[in-house]
Amino acid sequence: MPGPEQVLTVEYYWDGPKTGVATFKGEPHVYECVFDDRLDEWSWFYLLKPMDPGTLQLVMEKWQIWLRWEEAHHTGQTTISTHPALPADRPRFMELKGILNSKLEVSASSEFAAHAEFVRLGPPGASGPWSVVWSIVDRASLGHVTRVGSFLRSPDIDPDLYQRRYV
Repeated sequence: MPGPEQVLTVEYYWDGPKTGVATFKGEPHVYECVFDDRLDEWSWFYLLKPMDPGTLQLVMEKWQIWLRWEEAHHTGQTTISTHPALPADRPRFMELKGILNSKLEVSASSEFAAHAEFVRLGPPGASGPWSVVWSIVDRASLGHVTRVGSFLRSPDIDPDLYQRRYV
């Protein structure tokens, strides 16, 4: 059974991490959850894409900018109007966002699919810290995955995938 891996970032959160960067077998990967159109809710299944060290460095710089904003917001030092970066960090945040947007998008044709079990390691909050246990699944069982707007979607995820024990 695979052990827990480190969640490095959470880019999108909805009742749990949906996109971001985490390690898989110790190496950084972008993860992106597939929305199950048949159930009209987020699945437990993710497509992954390996990440090079240079991109990881930029991702972590952007994440630190976000964490500074989040801390300032939670301590009353800034308001939601400055979201997602403090004014001094905003130019660099926007620059990084432009550089990283396409690099953080997992292709709908990615062959690398996994079930994810995310575990919160600290106090409540989307930013974590989190760990994740990945279990590889047969990519074909996720059906026809397409990108609709910002999200990966599938109308035909194999219902049997939800019955399996993964962790």
